[in-house]
Amino acid sequence: MAKDFTNSLKTYYLNIESSHIDSLAQIRHWEHLKVAFHQEEIWITNFKPDEIEHALILSLPNKAIYYEKENLLFPIKSLLPEKEVPRGLLWTPIIRALALEYPTLNHNYFGVNQHVNIKLVPAAIEQETCALLTTFKAAKEYIETAPAHRLQHIKWVVINNDKIVLLGNPILPVAGKTYWFQQGFLLPNGYDFELAILAKTLEQKINPFQSKIVIWFNDNTYTTIAKNSFQDLSISSFRLTHVAHKS
Repeated sequence: MAKDFTNSLKTYYLNIESSHIDSLAQIRHWEHLKVAFHQEEIWITNFKPDEIEHALILSLPNKAIYYEKENLLFPIKSLLPEKEVPRGLLWTPIIRALALEYPTLNHNYFGVNQHVNIKLVPAAIEQETCALLTTFKAAKEYIETAPAHRLQHIKWVVINNDKIVLLGNPILPVAGKTYWFQQGFLLPNGYDFELAILAKTLEQKINPFQSKIVIWFNDNTYTTIAKNSFQDLSISSFRLTHVAHKS
């Protein structure tokens, strides 16, 4: 059956009362969104098709969601228009329209007085896998017998002496923990920050020069990896590094 691409061509609008502006903080990290203020209402547009049914949107209070056709607004599951797109709206990027004052972060490593707990929680949407955390032992049998073309798009690095990170696609068929990439962080698949809105600020604190990749673990700890420490994966590089770490 041919795939229906019509949803990807629609323009969506979300309408919410201005009294609920604080609830929009949870989607402020979607920096592509545009916001406009009209009387006692807030309008938001520029949604991607999968975002309009995201749990963060569905949890917003007293919202109305529309799609636009010929300058008319249709409720999301209706074929009958309800109103026109308000005229004269001044659209602003959401990060400007909803300016926030962030608390000073202290996750036991910033050395300041205020404290915000950074936690990983199950995510509503599972993202594309781009990395694998495994061990020398788990990876050895496959890598040492793999055809060269299966390794050529993978970069790798050793962390914590016996663990390795394999970065790139397609992921190798090796037992381990898979990861996805967000804002300079590698996060376990199926998880995201509880306060996703703080991801960019957190990266600026931990990785201000963007010279590292920060890998997070399920116990809410992390380690940093210098980007220039990754090397191309090959049978020879794996064997040499493995021998060096055993000696």
